[in-house]
Amino acid sequence: MSNEDEQENAKGAARPTDDPTDDPTDDPTDDPTDDPGDDPGDDPLAVAMLALLAGRPPGKTVTPEEVARAFAEARAKPSDPPDLWRRYLQAAREQAMHLAREGRLVILRKGKPADPSHRIKGVIRLALPSCEQS
Repeated sequence: MSNEDEQENAKGAARPTDDPTDDPTDDPTDDPTDDPGDDPGDDPLAVAMLALLAGRPPGKTVTPEEVARAFAEARAKPSDPPDLWRRYLQAAREQAMHLAREGRLVILRKGKPADPSHRIKGVIRLALPSCEQS
């Protein structure tokens, strides 16, 4: 057998087999009934944001900074910098806008609900819809 034949056989052996039991659509972790409170397509940051709000007393709000800090603290490794939360701040604001457009939370600007379909600049606070302040 030549060197080229051996290389082709080695390549062929490295190819994955077509196993009929290996069905990617049959994933047991994709069960939407596992946590009925969360949309299975939610971003982990959005889930953390809603959980943080749900853990607050009625009528209390959080800032995107608080969400980013809590999220970073939960994921931090000993080697991470102390300001790791800053990496998540913009994502927290974007997720807040997304969740507000879906009606799952309210964005407050100067204590009043802000329209999430428009750009919101400045300091904002987040609340659950039942806690909406006028």
